[in-house]
Amino acid sequence: MTDPLEQFANLAAQARGSAPPPIDVTDRVLSDLRTIRPRQTGDALLWTLGGVAVLAASITILLGYGSYDTLTDPLAGLLEPLSMVLQ
Repeated sequence: MTDPLEQFANLAAQARGSAPPPIDVTDRVLSDLRTIRPRQTGDALLWTLGGVAVLAASITILLGYGSYDTLTDPLAGLLEPLSMVLQ
């Protein structure tokens, strides 16, 4: 009886020498692609989602504009002491 590792090495050598079996699935894939029908989505759904997006953007802009007025220059705190020195 031979060693199991030798048997495994022999099987591996046989596997390295043999070519894989040819597989052709082209006809099956093409027939599946031909039978697929695109889903019919109505324009109403697209307009509704677009309207919701515009509404959300306009709310964000309105809330952000109120905050924009209260913003100050972030470098003002650094440049203010320098303005006294430069005078």
